[in-house]
Amino acid sequence: MQPANNKQELLSTLGFSNPHSVLCEQAFTHSSYINEHPEEVSYERLEFLGDAVLSLVSSTYLFTNYPEFPEGILTDMRAALVRTEKLAEISSELNLGTYGRFSKGEEHNHGGQNENTLADILEALLGALYLEEGYSAVNAFFMQYFVPHLSVIIETKSYRDPKTEFQEIVQQKMKITPTYQLIKENRELDEQAFTVAVHVAGKSLAVGRGKTKKAAESAAAAKAIGILDKK
Repeated sequence: MQPANNKQELLSTLGFSNPHSVLCEQAFTHSSYINEHPEEVSYERLEFLGDAVLSLVSSTYLFTNYPEFPEGILTDMRAALVRTEKLAEISSELNLGTYGRFSKGEEHNHGGQNENTLADILEALLGALYLEEGYSAVNAFFMQYFVPHLSVIIETKSYRDPKTEFQEIVQQKMKITPTYQLIKENRELDEQAFTVAVHVAGKSLAVGRGKTKKAAESAAAAKAIGILDKK
């Protein structure tokens, strides 16, 4: 996609017939902006709606196009596509953060580059698109900007949960089940609050960190898979 010259041009390209609408403005309005402009409304409610709409659109696409996959794999595929990191990546490709409305302090902290904020704006924009243009417009958006990423996810099988994959490898090779141990927790670190070690046959094989315990376990499992692949 060629970069748009301005927000209105971008919104028109994304399917909005009225890029100057109130909802379009709300979709880019961070909660910090409300502190300085209390008459405005943030994107949080639109984000809530957009999350649900994206879940429906992606679920429908996967159900229709991949009849050979069971429910569990379809769920993993959808989760890989709509996780925060992937949404932020798509949002960055569209330069959505450039048009975010933030408080002066948030702008100083480069709020438009924050991964969570980028994902939130994208979901809010989908919510606004659904309300203004309907389901078909959101589906068209999904087909153009999400499906290429989904194709890569499926081709590389990156939708597979590392914990499940690692457990299958260990059980097949060693007939035992790996275990996980929380070795450190510091919620002040935010993105790496939890540190977890994965053990095989009583020995620590790899350590992972993440925002949640589950994320840290997945990170440890992914590292462990890499270690086993080299052996």
